[in-house]
Amino acid sequence: MKPHVLRDSWKRRWAWVLLVGSLVLPVFVLLEMRPGLLAGGIADVGGLVVNQYREMKYAYDRHVDVHGHWIGLAMVLIVMGIGLDGVRFDEQLKMLLAAGLLLGSLPFPLGVLLQTMSQGPGPRVLAVTGSALVIVSLAAMSLGFARGRTSV
Repeated sequence: MKPHVLRDSWKRRWAWVLLVGSLVLPVFVLLEMRPGLLAGGIADVGGLVVNQYREMKYAYDRHVDVHGHWIGLAMVLIVMGIGLDGVRFDEQLKMLLAAGLLLGSLPFPLGVLLQTMSQGPGPRVLAVTGSALVIVSLAAMSLGFARGRTSV
């Protein structure tokens, strides 16, 4: 993420561009019906500015999503790591579930981040696959926590 994107001046500037573009665009569309090409060209430029803002906003939202996903996953993994002894499964299954959490926690936010570069199905499949692996591992760990104490 570029540092200038996060500054308040950047946000205000694009808010003004979006506001002016959304107010000017309908006026020039109406003018396009009468004077013709000049108003149409100005309306096209206004539409391009709005589209550029939409694309930048999409990329910014994905960066915020990645940040939130990684923080949430880190907290869940820390808690699960602390309570791993409370999971009532044998050690081999616990290690398999821990590996599933680790392997799912990498492609999940990475797929969301890659959506800023490609909005095709690849990054979405990566994010969904990673999140599914995390969900299945968390569900199995929860079952392990819910099991009663075994006699030792």
